Amino acid sequence: MRGLESEPSRPFSAPPGSRPLLLYPSEGAIPIFEFAQSEQPNYLIVPDGTWRQASKVRNRIPGLRDIPRVFLPKAEPTEYRLRSEIHDVGLATIEAIARALGVLEGPEIQHKLLLVFRTFVERTLWSRGSIAASEVSGGIPDGAQRHDPQSGLARVPFK
Repeated sequence: MRGLESEPSRPFSAPPGSRPLLLYPSEGAIPIFEFAQSEQPNYLIVPDGTWRQASKVRNRIPGLRDIPRVFLPKAEPTEYRLRSEIHDVGLATIEAIARALGVLEGPEIQHKLLLVFRTFVERTLWSRGSIAASEVSGGIPDGAQRHDPQSGLARVPFK
């Protein structure tokens, strides 16, 4: 959505009839659950990037400054074990989206998105040799088994 330096971003506009919400926990942000029972459809905007990058989105894209900022309720820490998180409320973008949609749309969508996320994280950790295949949600696909980092076959060339 963001333009290049030589091409400024177009002003943001939400679809007609929707209520745009910017998911970013900052001073003045409103709990997202206040919009959960709205008859007006919500249009969720989620900046992707580091905390520093995400904090600048409102100023870089015309029209975002007027959109209410929302924050998620406190919950379990992130399941993103591929990098360390410096903020105790920090989440991977897909994790934040899943939790936000869980509040706005219901727990089923949150559960399904978090299952995909968890599987991605665990399969990545498995491919690095950090966890055993038995610890991966949904297991390891048959085609990936021959690349098992814990066996002597991990370096078999792809044919």
